[in-house]
Amino acid sequence: MKKIILSNLLIFFFLFCIVELASYLYIKYNAKEYMDNYNKAAKEANLTLLTQRYAPIRIIDQDKFDNWRAIDYGDKDKPSILFFGCSYIYGFLNDQNETLPYYITERTGRTTVNRGVPGGCILNMFHDLRSETFYNQIKDIPEPDYVIYMWINDHLNRIANPYTSTVTYVDCPFYEVKPDWEYKDGKLVEIPIPKWKLPFYALYCSKAWHYLYAEKFAFEDRNSKMLRYFITARNICKDKFPKAEFIIIEYKDGSFSYMRPELKNALKKENIRVFNAEDLAGHELENDKWRANDQEHPNGKAFSDIADGLIKQLKL
Repeated sequence: MKKIILSNLLIFFFLFCIVELASYLYIKYNAKEYMDNYNKAAKEANLTLLTQRYAPIRIIDQDKFDNWRAIDYGDKDKPSILFFGCSYIYGFLNDQNETLPYYITERTGRTTVNRGVPGGCILNMFHDLRSETFYNQIKDIPEPDYVIYMWINDHLNRIANPYTSTVTYVDCPFYEVKPDWEYKDGKLVEIPIPKWKLPFYALYCSKAWHYLYAEKFAFEDRNSKMLRYFITARNICKDKFPKAEFIIIEYKDGSFSYMRPELKNALKKENIRVFNAEDLAGHELENDKWRANDQEHPNGKAFSDIADGLIKQLKL
């Protein structure tokens, strides 16, 4: 009996090792192009490189972003604009004065708040909209008349995937996961991640499963979920900022994909305006001329042209 149990355990361990190795190779292959492009740019700019390795998992502490590119101050007599999203609106690999919020402040005199979170999505926006720290930060600026969310296609994966990334910096000893949100009694509430799950999140088979699920198996659900999240964000903004309109800017990420027509049409029915970044810029944004050194994120030239288009569209 003991031999049978031991044999089964050895077989299970052997199969687990095969699955774990295959998962590692899948995750490594998936991130290779981005890592190569980023590390090439990072070496030129003397920035910290990215890597992939086994490392502990911790729950993201979004409050660490509170002192990042927060506010560009403008005229106190003009309404402000709040920007949310991920590294695309944050201005990853750009200087502070090469971001979309900065150009809006520079050209309109309006105060702008940049709440972009690298690796983030609309879930990070929900965190801010429930955070006293955030409201304390903006209490002395003019009331906003626009709340703008910059959307990329990968946000569909991020709302279905707890990992913020499958890569980490060489000097960072951990990976991060984010809590999910769900509706309870008609309200959106944060669902904490049990700490006992964290060691399992460190496994590559866990990472591969979540990325495969997010990208391959949850497609329709992601779009309906994103629609609910956008409507919720709009409703929270109405409550917190009564004079503000919630607007979305869609930007092509590394997948060169835009929002699905079904989602865009559903947003239109909800009177949520969606602006196309290329339409605002007046030209395509796929060429490396409009990308940062990692050949993916927008550069200052792209943001500058988008700012001009947004100023015209919103009559800022």
